[in-house]
Amino acid sequence: MKIYKESLNISVHQWLELLRNKEIFQEKDAELMMMLYYQTNCKATGKQLANLLNKKSHSVLNPQIGRLGEKNCKQASRCTISKKSER
Repeated sequence: MKIYKESLNISVHQWLELLRNKEIFQEKDAELMMMLYYQTNCKATGKQLANLLNKKSHSVLNPQIGRLGEKNCKQASRCTISKKSER
């Protein structure tokens, strides 16, 4: 499992604001985050999440997670998004 250790350095209040923002977190995003939150140490692979969300493949989650990460970073103004080629 690939683990990103980028710190957003945001407060609980800021995180809650992001979660409540319907322009960032759509219903399917909230469902994904809740599923992740309830896993051991709040960690799961894409395959595990896909199984829990009754998806045929984790590949449908990749664009969703990428879009969600970009929106959060832009809104929080605390991080930069690296291109896939830069990782």
